[in-house]
Amino acid sequence: MRYPEFSQPSRGNRVMTSIEALMAGIDLWWHGGVEQSRAFFKISADLHTGSDSSYMAEALYAGIENRFKDAVNVYQRMIKRYDDSQAHRDLISVLVLLGKEDQAIEHLRGLDKKKYAPDIDPAIYFLSRKSDHFSYRAVFEELSDDSRLRILFFDLLISREHQSELLQQTISQYRLDSFDKGQLQTLKDSLTALAQQNFKGAFTGMSTLYDNIDNKSRHLDNIRKISLPYMGRICGKTNEEELFKKILTHVGEDNYWTCLMAANYYGVTGDKNKSLEYINKAAHDIPMTGDALIFPWYQMVESGEFLYDATGENVYKQRTLELTRLFQKIRPMVAWAYAIEYRLSPEGEEKTRALAIAEFLDPDSWRISAASRFELAEAKKWYESNRPFH
Repeated sequence: MRYPEFSQPSRGNRVMTSIEALMAGIDLWWHGGVEQSRAFFKISADLHTGSDSSYMAEALYAGIENRFKDAVNVYQRMIKRYDDSQAHRDLISVLVLLGKEDQAIEHLRGLDKKKYAPDIDPAIYFLSRKSDHFSYRAVFEELSDDSRLRILFFDLLISREHQSELLQQTISQYRLDSFDKGQLQTLKDSLTALAQQNFKGAFTGMSTLYDNIDNKSRHLDNIRKISLPYMGRICGKTNEEELFKKILTHVGEDNYWTCLMAANYYGVTGDKNKSLEYINKAAHDIPMTGDALIFPWYQMVESGEFLYDATGENVYKQRTLELTRLFQKIRPMVAWAYAIEYRLSPEGEEKTRALAIAEFLDPDSWRISAASRFELAEAKKWYESNRPFH
């Protein structure tokens, strides 16, 4: 740590040093450098400035060390002092992780959901997947229109709720400030076609999102960005190389979304070396979730999962397992990371562990629906014996 303020953090502007240490830690942590981020979070937390950055660093540091009860305490103090939306999100998410969904429901019940959007949206989704006593539908009318849409797209892409009448109603009837309704309808219909392996139908729809792409298109809107990984696999499956190269040329190869598009395209067209090259490039440039309709980390890991399913090439399976296990360390409350590991892992304790945690966090996940009664029984035994988050 050559930066002087990090070598002697108690000197100088302690609040600014705390903020800068937190930001350095988050950049490492979000891109997979979880162990490397630990030192920066500790610097920020140990300054005890009382700033929101110091609180967040303390909570993230506790999470890395598997001290989730301590993290709950920090988030509660942070909320009391700053009423921070990310602290509300993470408090609910960690309570879910600890199996305290009743407390999570009670905390959520008292919140103005619109005030804390979009940060709170993933926590509502996680809680809905975990709890038998809560569904996001119960608070649907309390959400902003954009939040309704975001949570429904989580369900569409992660949980495969492709026939959701509620999603169609949301697109058709609600006012959506951040999204174009025509683009949303195209995206929804194309994703449904893609899930049915109707690649020509998916291309007919999704390609219209890029009709007017040109050299001024380097900064795409939210919908056209998140569509790119799917556009890559659709172009590959339908031999539409011209559109793929046009998008790559005009948008550029130097961003996360086009890297995933290229990874999908080259994977389904048989160039696994290029595909892996682009997956690895994407892994170094993962954007934060923000107000996106889907988690960027999910799109990367799911791309590898898709390519393994589509090609049977073990290199995709191994890289996907590496990435999904890494994300478990970053956001341990996210069920799909364990469910994907379960699907791709060989028989053994790691597969049992993945099933145990996936079933604990999202018992209705389609990715674990093929688990046998014996597997589920063994997974429950593993969970009770290991209690990984307590």
